[in-house]
Amino acid sequence: MEQQKKIISIADLPQVRVLGRTTGKDVINLFWTGSGIEFLYTGSELWLEVNADYDTMEPWLAVELNGAQISRFPVNKGKNEVCLFRGMTVGKPKHVRILKEVQAMHQDPLHMIQILGLQYGDASACLASRYGVDMQKAYISGLLHDCAKCVPDEQKITECEQNNIEITKSEYESPYLLHSKLGAFYADVKYGIKDEDILGAIKWHTTGHPDMTMLEKIVFVADYIEPYRNKAANLDTIRYLAFTDIDKAVLQILNDTINYLNKKGNPIDSITLDTYNFYKCK
Repeated sequence: MEQQKKIISIADLPQVRVLGRTTGKDVINLFWTGSGIEFLYTGSELWLEVNADYDTMEPWLAVELNGAQISRFPVNKGKNEVCLFRGMTVGKPKHVRILKEVQAMHQDPLHMIQILGLQYGDASACLASRYGVDMQKAYISGLLHDCAKCVPDEQKITECEQNNIEITKSEYESPYLLHSKLGAFYADVKYGIKDEDILGAIKWHTTGHPDMTMLEKIVFVADYIEPYRNKAANLDTIRYLAFTDIDKAVLQILNDTINYLNKKGNPIDSITLDTYNFYKCK
């Protein structure tokens, strides 16, 4: 199951340290050789989004991992998405440096390179790194949270009834909601996951519940802000809040979900309402 990437502005990542002579906050303009960014990263996959321009001499970037250069490459004109590494051990801290190698020449006034943001292949693991939660648990939760999503609705109901999984009135009316509860069951019996933290994060990632654990909040929010979601209200605000105040992100998601369901005339799960009231008063 492929993890989708989430683009994060440098301004939203307080753990990133800017190096050398630069300008900008949301977009980092690199001027001199050796300017760049550095940070600790504990995920498995990391991409860089950059923008470049030049007339005669293309900009070059170098990537260092734990003090050793692992790659250097020229950057093409326009916006580029560059994979810095993938398949690394989740949860193991990695000191990453991204540095400009070639300084702009007087003969090339168009020479320019900007760091636009970082892209994480595992949003749950990225949020776990931000909030100090076990990276491996977040990664597994993110990987398996939708493992029952493609099961037909009638089959969801049947399997839940057969395995004594509680079904609420709104879940009978909207069986797609059951993919989270059934997904937690699958994670246990099909994939051998016995960790209650992971199973809880999978179970509650759709409706939430009052006073969620941090891991549960992370998977709940990561599911909502996935990069190919583009029609929900206030996504930019929620994506910002996800990395600055996750409780506010949870509340905004619940508020927008309830408003959307009300406008559509769709049933609202009582647990979702209880969760909204809990975080509204927190």
